[in-house]
Amino acid sequence: MRFEVVTLIAALATTSVADLLWAVVECDWNGNCNRAHSTFYTSYGSYTVDASDGCRGTSVPGMTEFCLDWSRSRGHFKYSHQSFKRCLVMTGITTLNPPGSSTSSWEERACTWRLPAPEEASNPANGTAEATVSVVAEDPVPVATGAPQQ
Repeated sequence: MRFEVVTLIAALATTSVADLLWAVVECDWNGNCNRAHSTFYTSYGSYTVDASDGCRGTSVPGMTEFCLDWSRSRGHFKYSHQSFKRCLVMTGITTLNPPGSSTSSWEERACTWRLPAPEEASNPANGTAEATVSVVAEDPVPVATGAPQQ
């Protein structure tokens, strides 16, 4: 079977690039920290986002959900034209000064955890109990402090 160059170029052009987040935690010497100057990258551009813990709106066109769980190094996002959420895991972190400041990379990964749908949540009337699955990120998060490794 022979592929034409045009077919190959068209196939490569429609391949989607995974979205990613570059989170910046800026702390002052008093321990007050801010994550509002982080950047979310898509195949269409880069957008400033607030990467604080929890869910919030963003400036990313079409994004309807954006949630981060820093304690579990994971998050998810969803676009209006998609019927499914897409997940992020923290894949690297570099600590900076002042203490508490850092940069971290969050890459798109398959969603390997889930929360129960509202109809599955705890319901005493039918005897069901809420269940959640907690999964460790696929890749360990290396910590780079800028100090030489021994």
